[in-house]
Amino acid sequence: MLKGACLCGDVQFEADAEATVAGYCHCTRCQRSSGAGSLPAFLVSGHAFKVVAGQHKLRSFAEEGHVTRHFCGECGSAIYADSPDITVVNAGVLAPGSDFKPQFHMMVDFKASWDEITDGLPQFGEYPPMPES
Repeated sequence: MLKGACLCGDVQFEADAEATVAGYCHCTRCQRSSGAGSLPAFLVSGHAFKVVAGQHKLRSFAEEGHVTRHFCGECGSAIYADSPDITVVNAGVLAPGSDFKPQFHMMVDFKASWDEITDGLPQFGEYPPMPES
């Protein structure tokens, strides 16, 4: 089980670690929402993720035709984004000691010119092949 919380600790979550696919997204939306060159995140099916505290503190931003992003209304931490089929959880809000193991870089066709990838993980111009659910 992966656990995490926002900066102030009010919003807390759990996710089934066995149901994750992890990587870095370099799309412009993830750059803007994270304020960084890429967003380290893991994907879980919707039923494998749950907010266990602070649900009332969550605020959302729905991107038409894209995901709905959820963040703490108190401290502003970006926590997760979801669509009907998938939940994308920002790895930066994982509890210390969590076992986050990125497997790839995706959307590298859209990466910032100054964002250099040097770790040797597989790179995909857009989406990587996803495992069957």
